Amino acid sequence: MVTLACGSVLNEKDQKDAKYHHRLAYGHFFESGDSDAALQEALKSIKLNPSSAEVHMLLGLIYTGRNDLLKALNHYQKSVEIKPEYYEAKNNLGTIYLALSMWQKAIKIFTELTSIDEYRTPAMGYNNLGWAYYNLGDFKGAQKYFITATQLNPRLCPPHNNIGMTYIELKDLERAARSLKLGIKQCPRYAEPHLHLGRVQHLLNRSESALVSWRICKKLSPSSEVGLRCDRLIKQSTLR
Repeated sequence: MVTLACGSVLNEKDQKDAKYHHRLAYGHFFESGDSDAALQEALKSIKLNPSSAEVHMLLGLIYTGRNDLLKALNHYQKSVEIKPEYYEAKNNLGTIYLALSMWQKAIKIFTELTSIDEYRTPAMGYNNLGWAYYNLGDFKGAQKYFITATQLNPRLCPPHNNIGMTYIELKDLERAARSLKLGIKQCPRYAEPHLHLGRVQHLLNRSESALVSWRICKKLSPSSEVGLRCDRLIKQSTLR
């Protein structure tokens, strides 16, 4: 028998059945891409064993994929409460805090994670930490973490873009342009740096260069929010 966190006891049959439904949920989600079936099986599993950090983690992933962020938050929190060293769940909890604009809570999570040697994605953690500070208006502090992220993993695209964004906010447009061009060199298929490089070029009265940047952005990601924003900027510029 297994003793649950609440002090109750999970008998062997319930333990076996909980694992069975967890395996089914995992297979549906990761192998078949069937979110609905995965959710039903994961709910059966967690009902049998509410103290499974792994099933709470899976439920968090399922609800994140369904854009039900409050339910995802709840399950990631439970996963971390049950298993504090579950760094993947803690990382995902931090990303939900970011998505919900809970910047201080995100900072606490990623500050802790980036101090742990066992954390597998420190570059992403530093980028997320920088993003929280950026949204709090601390652009120099954010920049420090974005630079650290690029040093740890030069191939990670978002921090290159984000460094450029901090320079824009700090009104250093020439450095912003250089940073964004470096980001484009590192990640040529990444659309967002082209958006912000176009913004910088426009502010520097380099209108033709701005249009080139926005057109590349639109071509790289035509249906994304970034691509649609570039399309609007192209139309606004050509209508003048």
